[in-house]
Amino acid sequence: MEQLQTLLANELESLNSQDYKRRLESWPQGSANPRPLPQLELKRLQQPSWRKLIVQWCYAVADAIEADREIVYITIDILDRFISIKKAKNEHREIVACKKQYEAAVMSSLILSTRLYSSNCIPLSVKDLLDKTSSTITTADLTSTAVDIYKALTWQTCVPTAARFVHALIKLLPATVTEAKRTELFQDAVFQIELSVYDEFIMNLRPSLVAWMVLENKLYNRKLMTVPEHMKFREDVASLTGHSHSIFIRRRLESLSKEREESSYVQVFDSGYVQPPRPSSASLARVVSNTSLASKRSREEDVDEDQAHCSMHRIKRFKNLSAKSA
Repeated sequence: MEQLQTLLANELESLNSQDYKRRLESWPQGSANPRPLPQLELKRLQQPSWRKLIVQWCYAVADAIEADREIVYITIDILDRFISIKKAKNEHREIVACKKQYEAAVMSSLILSTRLYSSNCIPLSVKDLLDKTSSTITTADLTSTAVDIYKALTWQTCVPTAARFVHALIKLLPATVTEAKRTELFQDAVFQIELSVYDEFIMNLRPSLVAWMVLENKLYNRKLMTVPEHMKFREDVASLTGHSHSIFIRRRLESLSKEREESSYVQVFDSGYVQPPRPSSASLARVVSNTSLASKRSREEDVDEDQAHCSMHRIKRFKNLSAKSA
């Protein structure tokens, strides 16, 4: 309970920041009760120019430097907030329309997130990142953009991510749910949260709401609780967070889970293939060395092995969060 209250306090602090307010102003609806978006807005969100590709690339880099994948959630949050501020000043078009500037914003957000929020990973310097890409961006470009982002945003010591909220909410489950089942539930929920980063709409919702809806999706059809126990859990979460259950958000999250990546090798920028630096495992090394003509079977084997690798990281994250909150 204490962990959840701390996260909610941190979330409230972020809600009161100018970053978040500007972000909501750029959207056609609020986060509490989203209504169907206009067709053009849906098209923009469902088929973004580079978002899906850059998220894939960020995950590859996070795996390569042995960072928690949560760092990608924070990276994209930084990127979205920065673009929202630029949009408020009518300066966002030059970023989203120019690939070089967009690349610089993505890489700078990743550098900042690893420097500020990931201490237990292989150090990622500007030179390391640029050496492993075929981009035309220079060190000066990246440094300048990073400084702009750092000055434009407000920063928190602890970022209240959806994954951390999931861990806190799992503690509200009845005692009849075993530790093994809680760990399994956390793994499945975090995987859906990792997919949610692809969706610009979901990333503009409050992390606590996303975490609850993800957890509801993963509890669905699981015989972990009786119906009365589940209803009590739902009432407790609604009372503590102030949220309302949303079928709309649950379905949108579930639709993301149905999409499976077919390619492990990511072509992000026009300048060519962008390779994640310092592969940390044999599996990731094969992903980096594969060509775009690799067989479907080989790609599927790599994806399955990477999924197992990520699953181990999710179990480790659950144990670490449990130890910190104990």
